[in-house]
Amino acid sequence: MHFYLTWHVKRRIDQRVLSVESLKDVIKCPDWRHQQRRGEHGGFVYRFEKTVKGKTLVVAAELKKSECWIITAYETH
Repeated sequence: MHFYLTWHVKRRIDQRVLSVESLKDVIKCPDWRHQQRRGEHGGFVYRFEKTVKGKTLVVAAELKKSECWIITAYETH
């Protein structure tokens, strides 16, 4: 799968001290995935969640075939 980072998620990664690899891991192996809406690139936007060490990482990304545009990400407790 080929990943693209939107300008929004690039800012959020720095602000929220997240790693690109952890975001990719959530998308590849989520605990939970829910389809949200149609995306701007012709794919579907999904909300992915994965819990590690008591924290849940939430990632919104658009998937189309083998391409993925990561839109935003944040942690919940």
